Amino acid sequence: MCRKGADVVATASHRGAGMSGKELQENRSAEGDGANGSWGSAESLRAISTWSLFVLALIGVGGVLYLARDILLPIVAAFVVGVMLSPAARRLEALHVPRALAALLIVSVVALIFASVVT
Repeated sequence: MCRKGADVVATASHRGAGMSGKELQENRSAEGDGANGSWGSAESLRAISTWSLFVLALIGVGGVLYLARDILLPIVAAFVVGVMLSPAARRLEALHVPRALAALLIVSVVALIFASVVT
C-alpha cells in the first residue's frame, strides 16, 4: 500500500513535464485535479493575488492616513464646521450682509458660545 502511494506521487509530479501551459491545464481539467476551485488553477491564483493586493492597498492607505492624522484632522474639522455653519452664512447673505462680515459674525458668536459653555 505504501509503495503504490509513492508511485502515484512520483507519477503525478512528472506528469506535467514538457507540456505547455494550455496542455497542462487541459490535462488537469480532464483528470479533475486542477479545475473547479483547486488552489493551483490560474483563476484561483489570480483571485488570491487580486485580494492580496486589495488588502495590501487598504493597509497602505490606512498607514498613510494614520501618519497624516496631525495634518488631516484640523482640515476635516474645519470642513465639518464650515458645512454646519453654511446655512447661517446664507441667511446673513440673504439679509444683504457681506460674506466676510457674515463669516466674522458667525465665528465670533460660535466662539462666545463655546467660551461660555467651557467656563
